[in-house]
Amino acid sequence: MRIKNKLEELYNESTIYLSGIPGCGKSQIACQVGQELYEKSLREDQGLTFVSTLNAETLDSLADSCFNLAKQLGVTEYALTNLARDRGGGGAATSTKVDSSEKIQHLMRFISPKVKQFSAWLIIVDNVVDLSLVRSYLPPTASEEWVHGQVLDRY
Repeated sequence: MRIKNKLEELYNESTIYLSGIPGCGKSQIACQVGQELYEKSLREDQGLTFVSTLNAETLDSLADSCFNLAKQLGVTEYALTNLARDRGGGGAATSTKVDSSEKIQHLMRFISPKVKQFSAWLIIVDNVVDLSLVRSYLPPTASEEWVHGQVLDRY
């Protein structure tokens, strides 16, 4: 309970990192925090809220998660079409294939304006193996571009 209270206290102040050995309860805490944030926003009628989990085990899995988040947030199919082709969607490889790093950067540019319509949001970044590898792709703390939200990393 103390951990969840501290996480709530830190909400909107900083990016929160949960670390520890596998099986120590990081996933459970992250899920509980997300569930409570969502339920609290419904109870208090705080407007639109979303909680999402991104798989950051590899850059490819992070790109796939960002692609799915972009779709869920309403980024148009037209905007995502070229990126979808380059995600290995069964087409022949081309010389213009975009690597995962570029895909994530493009997707985050699509996602960023969409989060502004939400009064609160939480992105849980799961399965982080190398924090330095994925951190630059995640929303920065206290950014004007990424208002009203928080990133919770688990590694």
